[in-house]
Amino acid sequence: MIDYPVRGRVTRPADFFRRASNRAAVCLAVIVAAAAWSGPAAAARWSLGANYGFAVLHPDHQHNTTAFAWPGTAVGFQPGMRLGVTGGTRTSEGYLDLGVLFLDGDDVSRRDLQASLHYQRNLAPESPTTLYFTAGGGIVHRAEDTALSSAGATSATFGGGVGVRNEVSNGFGSLRVEARVDRIEEGRSGGQVLIPRAFVYALKVGFDLWLFDDDD
Repeated sequence: MIDYPVRGRVTRPADFFRRASNRAAVCLAVIVAAAAWSGPAAAARWSLGANYGFAVLHPDHQHNTTAFAWPGTAVGFQPGMRLGVTGGTRTSEGYLDLGVLFLDGDDVSRRDLQASLHYQRNLAPESPTTLYFTAGGGIVHRAEDTALSSAGATSATFGGGVGVRNEVSNGFGSLRVEARVDRIEEGRSGGQVLIPRAFVYALKVGFDLWLFDDDD
């Protein structure tokens, strides 16, 4: 809750989206190229998935916050949508995680947004069930508006995890369970902390739909 006007520079949503989109496009191109390339004959496969899970937000100097989302949202800074790509060998995988939360009331409104890019290494890609490791980073954005003031802040996040993925429906889908830890840096608007520096401990369950097979 914001109790006083903020004199610092307010981040406009349009400016934030424009800068975030440009940075994300460059990073996504690099990750897609790295994940999809595995030799001249490799064919990229794209996936669209959702995240569900349990997360504990542990700020450095505040009380913990526990979030359970089905599906995931930006609450607890755990994104709910995943867009992935992998090469023909399925050893390397890159994916973009997205989360959005909008709250609007009579006296206050709030927006939480997250976008992060990750690399995933599958240890046994030829097997229906494989252990994997993943790491990546991105940005989080929070904006709050009241009758007296508006404020917005953007900060960085990075982290990694370990999980198990199991293919279903003859390889056209996959289920995954992942334990991960992420670090969120502090985000300020003027002298006010909108995004506290924190660790996020999460257990994520997800489903991915492979949009086409290797031979398509």
